[in-house]
Amino acid sequence: MSVRNPLAHDLNLRSPKDRATLRVREEQAKLNVMLDEYLMARGGVRTDLGLGGWLLQTPLGELRVTPEPAHMAGILLTVFCRFDDVDRACAKLNVTRRLGGDVNPYSGKWNFHVDGTAEEAFRTFRTNLEVL
Repeated sequence: MSVRNPLAHDLNLRSPKDRATLRVREEQAKLNVMLDEYLMARGGVRTDLGLGGWLLQTPLGELRVTPEPAHMAGILLTVFCRFDDVDRACAKLNVTRRLGGDVNPYSGKWNFHVDGTAEEAFRTFRTNLEVL
């Protein structure tokens, strides 16, 4: 009996598209481990929402960080972020236009979507976070 990859539970691995989706899911799983270690080291606090989320204090106020669950990953590696103090975050980030792009002026969302490896996605997130 073969052991099936839990990230492939809904995929037909004979399909090139589904094999590509599995690759993204595996990279998202790696990214999520790297984010957990990094955010814990930076003093992040796990949220109680069951989504693998974190609360992180930054110079721009509290930032909610939620990596995409690996089993739900699609075509891009994703880290969802949201600032609680939208005005303060927009005042800095929407002027300096960091790599991660603008903060949504209504919701405070500051998301990262990367077409690449877990290491590239992590580097993009870390670089943007460290310049706050």
